[in-house]
Amino acid sequence: MYPARSNRSAWTNILRFSSPSLMRIFIFCILLIQLALKATASSHPGSLSPQIPSIKSFSPSDQIIVDPAFAEVSDGPGQPSLFGFAQTFREDLVSVTGFTDLPQVQNASVSSVNSSTVFLTLGVSNSSNLTLFNGDVAGEGYEFEITESVYTIRGVEVLGAWWGTRTLIQQVILSIASGSDPAQIPTGVGEDNPGWEVRGFMLDAGRHWFEMPFLADLCTYGSFFKLNEFHLHASDFIYNPAILYNSDNTSWRSLYTGFRFQPPTSSPIFGLVPELNESWTKDQFTSLQTTCANHGVKIIPEIDTPAHSLVITKWKPELMITGTPDLLNLTYPETIPTLKEIWDEIVPWFTSDEVSIGADEYDASLANDYISFVNDMHDYITSTSGKSIRIWETNEPSSTEFINTNVTIQHWWFPGGSIPVQLMDQGYDIINSETKCRAEDSDEDEGQNSGSTKADGSEDTKTKKKKHTSGSQPQPPPEPLTQPQPPEGSQSSPKQTFTRHQHSTLV
Repeated sequence: MYPARSNRSAWTNILRFSSPSLMRIFIFCILLIQLALKATASSHPGSLSPQIPSIKSFSPSDQIIVDPAFAEVSDGPGQPSLFGFAQTFREDLVSVTGFTDLPQVQNASVSSVNSSTVFLTLGVSNSSNLTLFNGDVAGEGYEFEITESVYTIRGVEVLGAWWGTRTLIQQVILSIASGSDPAQIPTGVGEDNPGWEVRGFMLDAGRHWFEMPFLADLCTYGSFFKLNEFHLHASDFIYNPAILYNSDNTSWRSLYTGFRFQPPTSSPIFGLVPELNESWTKDQFTSLQTTCANHGVKIIPEIDTPAHSLVITKWKPELMITGTPDLLNLTYPETIPTLKEIWDEIVPWFTSDEVSIGADEYDASLANDYISFVNDMHDYITSTSGKSIRIWETNEPSSTEFINTNVTIQHWWFPGGSIPVQLMDQGYDIINSETKCRAEDSDEDEGQNSGSTKADGSEDTKTKKKKHTSGSQPQPPPEPLTQPQPPEGSQSSPKQTFTRHQHSTLV
């Protein structure tokens, strides 16, 4: 409490000085105190402005609450609950603002709110407005309403509510960057949803080693831009044709190879890992998947075969095609059983419902063997783990064999590969990772079977998926077509609106 009027003389007596020197010392001390208070205030944006005398105590009114009716709801096994996402949101908000006094997340009804609050719940007013480009309801959609005291986020599904927190935290950052202190967001209502089911990025961790903290940071970073998949290319080698195909038939062993999943020493595939200090244990990878899931990002792990397989042929040279050490001999009796053994050991690590077997850039003259391999691995992995598979689209020529339409095809090369529109018409699910859309893409080695056109380092590849009703029976491969052109006056890509974003910006 401030002093009463009758005691004012006591305050003024404190400020009487016996000498100018004492006055200067006092002023200097006041300046030091002001600097200290300013530093304290900058680290606690939610605090009151500093003053003398200081306030004995102050509790900020901001809080995050979760609708008790949906607090423990999740989008599936191993996925965060709405309450779990709210806790991660609080951690992010503290990290961005320095507001360490933000109370812990609570389950509470919005009707009990009497202070500045972020409220997370489920159940949008009209999900028909929140649809993917193919017309399906976007489970990742959300609505938000901002009043003077409550910022409400309503997700179609739990992940939708999470993306709503990304919009809020982006607005907080933009407000702070523009000079607002504290951050200010206009009142109003809005809605948002992705147009594509898959919005992801890829990192080539097979040719280059990356530590776990960096991978976890990538998930956090991708999540900030509402990307929901992290494709981790986890096995490969550094391509050098002069060494790989050297006539001495031994120099290929000197090429750098990587297989990043480290099985236990008792595993029959333990010898597959070339460098133990450049591999991830099961516990480390599990922790990474949890971190990414807590930020709405699913990891899609890839073990690339039957090409890009030098790491396997170094381990078991008898599995290679003579003269091409990076290609597996799919007709050799032990090749496919060895690959199944690898997946048996590693696939239980993965929490995702889909994995990639790579399957690109194999010898086109062995198309039937290749297609049979893809279908065999699809049947095996699906039946033993319940996970679906995806492959890099290569369009191996065959008039008698075709890939099962339940295999998702990740398109990356046009027009050298098959045409995505044709594959969609046949019933395949397509992920468009067109190589020409990559920021670091170059014309070097264009069209060569070198692997350099896909990724020779870290890669941020925007992926988009169009769901298409799959037939129960595979269809014959398409006839080659030229690249389709949009009709005159039409747009080559869907229009982006203010309230329904495609999230199509490359990271």
